[in-house]
Amino acid sequence: MSSPHQSLPQLHRVLIFLILLFAVIIVQSADALNYVNILNVTDITTSSAELSWVTPDDTSGISNYVLMKVVNDDNTRNDTITDVGTTSFTLTDLRYHKIFTYTLVTNGTSGDTLGMASVTFLTLYNPMNRYAIGAIAIASTIFLIWIIFFILGKKCNPHRDNSARLKKIFLEMQQKEKEEKKKKISSHHAPMEDAQF
Repeated sequence: MSSPHQSLPQLHRVLIFLILLFAVIIVQSADALNYVNILNVTDITTSSAELSWVTPDDTSGISNYVLMKVVNDDNTRNDTITDVGTTSFTLTDLRYHKIFTYTLVTNGTSGDTLGMASVTFLTLYNPMNRYAIGAIAIASTIFLIWIIFFILGKKCNPHRDNSARLKKIFLEMQQKEKEEKKKKISSHHAPMEDAQF
């Protein structure tokens, strides 16, 4: 049976191993931060956005950044940023209400890729886009044509407004004629009743 004093060297070995393992992890994570690992987006409008990032503490191993616009997993735009101290980039000429994905690649001085960071965002909706303007133009044209026909209709048929009044007069005249006929019929029947009595 081992004494407690004999297990102390084993405990020391385990502690030394854990300390060395922790140091290796810290060194590896420090090495991993030689590239931009977080890409932020701010000031999103209908046609622009501002990308920003924090540069690594040591930029001596960085040759440049390449900003890539990714659409359907295809790289459709490259902007090379040679100033490794740069911390922002303004995107312009974007489409309104569209999803964009941009990736910032950090390239090393030896030509290798050190790492990358990506961000996805949606540009704002533009209520005065070409489709809305087209719809407004069509509706305005239709309304204008209606007004022109309405005005021309009044000029070509000046009695059009009087038609309702004339119809009312005609109906009143018909009603008077019916009442006069009833009176005549009733006056012809009245003497006959007197004669029968």
